Amino acid sequence: MAEAATRFPRGVADPGAARAFVNDRAGTVLALDLATGEVRWRAGTALRPLSVVDDVLVAARVAGPNQVEPVMLDAGDGRELRAAEPLALPDWAQASLHDTPDYALRAEAEGGSVVLRWSAQARYRGGAPPSAMVQAAAERDARGAARVDVDSGAVEALPEPAAA
Repeated sequence: MAEAATRFPRGVADPGAARAFVNDRAGTVLALDLATGEVRWRAGTALRPLSVVDDVLVAARVAGPNQVEPVMLDAGDGRELRAAEPLALPDWAQASLHDTPDYALRAEAEGGSVVLRWSAQARYRGGAPPSAMVQAAAERDARGAARVDVDSGAVEALPEPAAA
């Protein structure tokens, strides 16, 4: 069984903890040698590193206001290998490169694939306290998951997780 990548501030470290893949404020991915601190390569724009499977870095980019596109990069040089079909969030959800109070994205390596799990919520953001009916209409919560095959980029929607 392959070791899992480790979450790292603004990104992920490879399973052997030799490299970290992080994004800067513009979303450029930097590969850092953790022994020396040296930047090995820079690649892409508007990307969020999520996981490492073998020599493939799985990242995500916002493909629209409510779409997240998984992207596979060569972990050795940052070259884009392929992009998968975007994951569609609900129309009201706002995808982001970073977790926010209203949006979160996680990744877990499983063999030659990565399971992406997202959650989104919307809340009333007006001024004065709304009526119960307005508040109920403004509150929304959704979660979803998909398995992305790292070699092919194929995406398989997974059943919606049970409510906690």
